Amino acid sequence: MDKVKKREFKPNIYDIFLSVLTSIGMPIICGKLYNSTGALIPMLIYYVIFCWALVKWRKGSLDYRRVKKLFTPLFAVLLFLSFLIILSAKPIMKPSEVFSVAGFLFTLIIWVPVNAFSEQLSWLYVFDSFSNYSNKKKLKIFLTGTGLFFYTTLVALIHIFFWAKFLMKLDTVFPYWHLYIALHFLLTIGYILIYRRTGSMYPVGVIHLILDASAVIGAKYSIIPYLLK
Repeated sequence: MDKVKKREFKPNIYDIFLSVLTSIGMPIICGKLYNSTGALIPMLIYYVIFCWALVKWRKGSLDYRRVKKLFTPLFAVLLFLSFLIILSAKPIMKPSEVFSVAGFLFTLIIWVPVNAFSEQLSWLYVFDSFSNYSNKKKLKIFLTGTGLFFYTTLVALIHIFFWAKFLMKLDTVFPYWHLYIALHFLLTIGYILIYRRTGSMYPVGVIHLILDASAVIGAKYSIIPYLLK
């Protein structure tokens, strides 16, 4: 895949603060709001404020740039990892208790693409805010590690405090659950690699789309009952 020329994001101390707030504060806020309002308002806060508005404001772009060649060796590796995740989830996926054709189609056609092409905007903003902060070698290594910590913290906490409350349920059965988590961690790191390699969010979004769609189809899941309380 040819590298795509992109505007270099040069974060400042405000981006560090906003990244910590996004990583820790935002998942807690979304989880608390879900308990009283349902999923719709927290999702709007997550997507509109933290994924779209914040990233566009601070980075100047959402980085959805065209790539000349999507299917590359790195993309193939991530695609293979995603299929392993799907296979590992199959034995432990709990089907939804109530099936609604309208709700299922709404979730698959509307929520899946929106989520798949939104979430990682905030994730990678957090990583870039630390990793791009300094060009001094030792400091850059330290900050890249710190960025990776807050990046994985955000991914973990948004699932623990928010998504786990109402998304598809999985049994924690050995070894499928442990394999599922380990593969997801590798894929999450892969998102950074392919984004840095291409300068575009499209490859990340496509992989994320496949995973979300497979989970919705596998569980015959509808998000509609959880949107409002």
